[in-house]
Amino acid sequence: MTSLASRLLDFVDERLEHMLEAPLMWGSGESIELQILQLLELRALILEPAHTASWRAVQPEYEGFLATRFPGAPPTTLSALLGARQDQLIPVLAQFVQAQRAAHPRASTERNADEIRVVERLLELGRVAGQRETGRRDTHGDRLVRLMETLR
Repeated sequence: MTSLASRLLDFVDERLEHMLEAPLMWGSGESIELQILQLLELRALILEPAHTASWRAVQPEYEGFLATRFPGAPPTTLSALLGARQDQLIPVLAQFVQAQRAAHPRASTERNADEIRVVERLLELGRVAGQRETGRRDTHGDRLVRLMETLR
């Protein structure tokens, strides 16, 4: 995952957390619900940019999630299904966010992506420095004797 994608994913995940922690700052129940769904679609798009099916799957997965919790209920928003029980909105949305994160986790390689890029850059600098050193007396053929001095 690119650094930009990683930063975007961090932003989306942080925004989801903020919305679930302080929902009153984000508007009505229906507004929060729709914003969370949109953020989950964006998260899916960031995780799998080449697969448009991944972000389009959020809505059907949400409908299935609601159908299991409210059997026989008409297809509508969670806030409409809850009616006067709006205090249950955020806990149910938090469960769906958790289910989405479990179903679509961040790539395990993403965590080290920046470190890998740094190591690759250092190796490239070492190769360039090594090529400059091949003609020096303190080298032995292609084998570098004082590589560390050139990287300082």
